[in-house]
Amino acid sequence: MGIENRIINYTLSKLFFPKVVVIDKPGVIYTKQDRLFGNPITRRRIVYYFEDILVELHKETVKQIGPKKTAELWYKIGKDVGTRFLLLSKVRKPNHLLIQPILDHIFAGLRSGGQSFAKKVKFNPRKKTLVLEGDNNVFCRKTGDGSFFAGLISGIMSFLVGENIETETRCNCPANCRIIADPKFKKKYIPDFSELAIDKKYFKMNFPVPISIPGNSPSFSDMIRFKKIRFNKRGKPTYSNKAIIPGEPGMVGITYLRMSKSIKNIDKILTKSSEKLANDIFKNKFSTPKKIKETLNLLCVLGYGIPSYRNLKEELEISFKFPPYSKYNYDFQARILNGFLNAVYNRRLRLIKYEKTTNKIIFLYS
Repeated sequence: MGIENRIINYTLSKLFFPKVVVIDKPGVIYTKQDRLFGNPITRRRIVYYFEDILVELHKETVKQIGPKKTAELWYKIGKDVGTRFLLLSKVRKPNHLLIQPILDHIFAGLRSGGQSFAKKVKFNPRKKTLVLEGDNNVFCRKTGDGSFFAGLISGIMSFLVGENIETETRCNCPANCRIIADPKFKKKYIPDFSELAIDKKYFKMNFPVPISIPGNSPSFSDMIRFKKIRFNKRGKPTYSNKAIIPGEPGMVGITYLRMSKSIKNIDKILTKSSEKLANDIFKNKFSTPKKIKETLNLLCVLGYGIPSYRNLKEELEISFKFPPYSKYNYDFQARILNGFLNAVYNRRLRLIKYEKTTNKIIFLYS
């Protein structure tokens, strides 16, 4: 190893990439990393989302606007998410010698969450090109469309390199996935940084101190220990054989915002796909009381907050303490919960409203 590489590796290990700590409490999951990319501290709230729900959303989008416009839409969503990822990290443009190891660090984090589109990473600092190769990646393995992850890489690369870098896919999902980033590619989309920026409430709302947790509330690690959450042969986390994908709360906020402007009936689509998923998970195994308990425990484990519910005369109130926060909306979460409740009670419930207080959100259904 040359002296230049030794200096780079020392810098990365001591300054840029110290150990990432995962804080896993019932209802609240986040990562904490000191001095990420030279910044004092970086924290990121994590929520797990079911792959099948996102896949159904993609399929319905294709039905409404066709595969070409669907691919364009998911590319834009991916680029927004990639850009927000680095905005949240407070990243400044690094020296070109550090881009390759920074990318390796980012992709290692993504792989730990079950994403396998970047098993091989080839970056050319002189040409500012990037080639990623993998297979059987979450989401696109079922949709056959790698546009979201292509957009994600475009957002990350553009931010690190300091100029717009678009990407193209050469995929045969799920057998193989190839994403190429090159500054020569025609401009597709430029994110609005002001729309994606992290607002002042993010850190206050997402990392409450102290947290009072009921003794019977389960955590993600509890579910792993009791083998309710498992990791398949490829390292993807699953619940009841359904893949779950970790993401920052703004990811689904952005997705809902973009989708609601492009397709019809997004609320019905999300509710229906969630209900279908819940019915598949329950499979008539539980009584209604056990189903509601299973639902609330599951959402708690996935990072939605600490749940409680009240069965009122005409309405059902579900609340979460310390819910994940983003400046966009809670509509995605509301519809996922709606679908599960439909499956629990075997009838069509309707979201009346939701209210957000400082450390709590209340959903009301009838």
